[in-house]
Formats: sequence, C-alpha cells, structure tokens
Amino acid sequence: MKKLSLNLCAGVSILLLQACDNYTTQPLCDAGNATTIPGIEGTYTVSVQGPDHDIATTDVKIEANPQDSSHLKLRSFDKKKSLVQESDATLCHINGRNILQAKSENGIGFSYVALIHSAESLTYQPVAFDRVTLDLLGIGWKVVPMPDQELPGFAAQKLGKSEGAREAFVVSNDGVALQEVWKSARIMPVGLSLLKK
Repeated sequence: MKKLSLNLCAGVSILLLQACDNYTTQPLCDAGNATTIPGIEGTYTVSVQGPDHDIATTDVKIEANPQDSSHLKLRSFDKKKSLVQESDATLCHINGRNILQAKSENGIGFSYVALIHSAESLTYQPVAFDRVTLDLLGIGWKVVPMPDQELPGFAAQKLGKSEGAREAFVVSNDGVALQEVWKSARIMPVGLSLLKK
C-alpha cells in the first residue's frame, strides 16, 4: 500500500506523468493530434494520506497558453499557498482519448496520462507500454535506472524518499508511426481524481 501511495503522490504533484515510469524517446503528441479540453483551466485540489496518517493537501492550478491552448502550464501549491513546483504539458487526442504528455526533467523521454474531465473533477490514468506487444511489433525498448531524487512537492514532505532503486521503461519510437506505438499502450485502471475548486 505504501508503494501505491508513493506512486499516487508522485502522480499528484506535477511529475504525476512519471508515476509509472514509462516513457517514449520521441513525443506522441504533435500539431496533427493537438486538442483542447474546454473548461480544464482552473484550480484543483487533492488530499492524500501519508504513512503517519496525516493528510497532505495540494492545489494544482492549470492554465492554457493563450497562443497555443493545447499547451498547459501546471503549478502545485502547498497548504500555505507557496509554489511547490511547475511544469509544462501538451494535450492531444489519440484513439478517442485525451492524453496529456510531459517531457521528463531528467531527460529520459516523454510520459503520458489519459485524462477524464468533468465540471467538478479531473482524473488522471497513467499510460504504460506493454513490452510483449512491442516485441511482436518489432519496436525497441530498454530499461534504464532513474536518477536518484526525492519525491516532488508535498509527497517529499510527507513520504520522504522512495524506497529501492527505480527503473524507467523507455520505448524507442524514433521513426515509428504513432498508431504502431499506441498498439502497445495500456491505460492503467488506477486513476487519481482532482476536485475543481
């Protein structure tokens, strides 16, 4: 349960897109599949219980770029309204799903979550890639060590460093068509919902 909490907390903060540590070497979102989600902008809140049974609450503010509404800026704030972290992400539409793509700060690649948006909430479901399907399609992949880092934002304050060495699963999609790569994509059934203020 603690490992699940660590992944979910990492997901809530702006680096949530790296919660499952699945990446592609090249972006899957581009100008051809860029999309917008009307009403996605605003401030959301999420609370997660830490191992000491105390509650960590974070506000996540989402703003669209006026010149490119598929490009979002996400900022997380602690309960004292201090900026914890900020990140950029891109929205696109793949096979009927709204996908949020972020470039990793550690240079490993691009990570993804599927989004479900309503007037009251925003739910994130991490996207993972199936190695068996990738092998069948002849698409390369590798496992690389994740740089040693603390969990971001409030997760670091409440849960400390992650336990054990983390590894990233990286799909080598240079020169591979989006639809071929997406055949190996799996939307994780565990989601995380943020409530709109």
